[in-house]
Amino acid sequence: SEVAKKKAAGGLFRFLWMNGPSQRAFADSFRLASDFPQLLMVAPKKLRYLNYLGAFQTADIVEFLDKISLGSARTIPYTADEIAPIVDTSGAPAADKAAEATKEAEATKTAEASPAPEAAKSEEKPAEKAETKAEEKVKAG
Repeated sequence: SEVAKKKAAGGLFRFLWMNGPSQRAFADSFRLASDFPQLLMVAPKKLRYLNYLGAFQTADIVEFLDKISLGSARTIPYTADEIAPIVDTSGAPAADKAAEATKEAEATKTAEASPAPEAAKSEEKPAEKAETKAEEKVKAG
């Protein structure tokens, strides 16, 4: 679509089309009706989502995407555990990269929030400094 081309050209959005009735549990995870077309924005690294509520008109969808890209849209938080896996047509669980990215984002946020232990910080020892300076002199001379 024209909207997808405009927004995807900047690398801000990626799009996925799925059959809602066959993905009812996944749709329910995001409070979507699965029996008619829906538009959903998911930011797996930020663990946030937003359902589009409006007419499927180009101008309205562009406005929705603009609000998201400008940060003025009120998104909803979620956790990876709340999201049902995407299933293939046979009903077997399929690889769900969005859920994996969400779990990685949760782990990253947890790791960034906790201070690094002092033992993990690498400090150069005086002997190592001397070796480094000697190596630099050899290379320079």
